[in-house]
Amino acid sequence: MKCSGIGSYRGVGVLQCQLLQKSLGPDKVFPINYVNSKVHLRYDRQGGFFAADRTMIMDTLFLKMKVGKRYFETPAWSITAAPFWSDCLSIFEEETMAGKRVFRHDEDIPDDSFHSVVFGHVAHMVMAGEYTYVNDAIEKVNEYKV
Repeated sequence: MKCSGIGSYRGVGVLQCQLLQKSLGPDKVFPINYVNSKVHLRYDRQGGFFAADRTMIMDTLFLKMKVGKRYFETPAWSITAAPFWSDCLSIFEEETMAGKRVFRHDEDIPDDSFHSVVFGHVAHMVMAGEYTYVNDAIEKVNEYKV
């Protein structure tokens, strides 16, 4: 495989992540699990995955999309709208009873394609050194190590 890395959902896909790591190598597969956290991203050494605050990570991608091509580029809308980006249009922002801002989506419209982009983008940012993330000991880590 000629790609540099794959961001993969670890939530209910632990086995799939392990199979990908076995097949492609642990340094090419970045298991990512959504969590509710006070930091964007941390590496869980014991579990071997990245714990990403769902709202903060989605915010990062939405902001990059809003700024435009300099930060986030995608193929033409005419090519990707129906199969991929229509998922994104069902996502909306809401505030919980506890006052936390969260993203939800229309129950009848999946948002899976959007989250695939989020996971891929997180992997890209980690490999490019654009994310400084913390490990379980709250030490700053600058490179991904399995």
